[in-house]
Amino acid sequence: MIDELHKPVFAGPAGAATTFGWFSGHTKSGLPVIFKDGGQPGVSTIMYMIPEENLACVVLANRSDNGEFVQSLVDQMVGTIITNWTTPKTSVGLPTADFPSGPIYIGKWSGKLQGGGTETAVSLEITPNGTATLSLGDKRPERITGLGLQGSALVGNSVGMIESADAIRNRATSLSLKLQRRDNKLAGRILASAISPGALATLPYVVELGCSK
Repeated sequence: MIDELHKPVFAGPAGAATTFGWFSGHTKSGLPVIFKDGGQPGVSTIMYMIPEENLACVVLANRSDNGEFVQSLVDQMVGTIITNWTTPKTSVGLPTADFPSGPIYIGKWSGKLQGGGTETAVSLEITPNGTATLSLGDKRPERITGLGLQGSALVGNSVGMIESADAIRNRATSLSLKLQRRDNKLAGRILASAISPGALATLPYVVELGCSK
């Protein structure tokens, strides 16, 4: 049962994989590891298990935005026991490619954002030169940065306040977009994150947009 729990079910291009509740990967020297990170408001955690060394390492921090810090503590502690320890590749996501030229995404897109007890009008505009803006409700458009593709998904980052109680309470104004093209629609999610240290990391919202070029 433990072997089944740790068996990869999806492998990313960097070599890390998802299992049933865990992730698996290797150090640069080829040492296999099982790991899991996470957090809640005010907490960052990470756990590594290295079966070949009969070793486990757990780090907990009292800040939500301390992912890099807890990883550095793992590396320092495990490195005192395993001399060739290197930070394993942990990303299972696809690499981001440059935004493509062509008319498939260009135009004005409008629709709704839902989640967290709110429903808000959303507008997305993408110009032929690859610039893009996002507007929520009647607020002014904000620029989208880092526009690109992860596989077939359009991704980018923007800012804005979603009028939901959770977003307002946590001042979650940093927005991350991931949208898939389906027929003449863009559908996916927007993640709202707080920019202040120690605040809640992620609030998910569902988005569906239609094109009105």
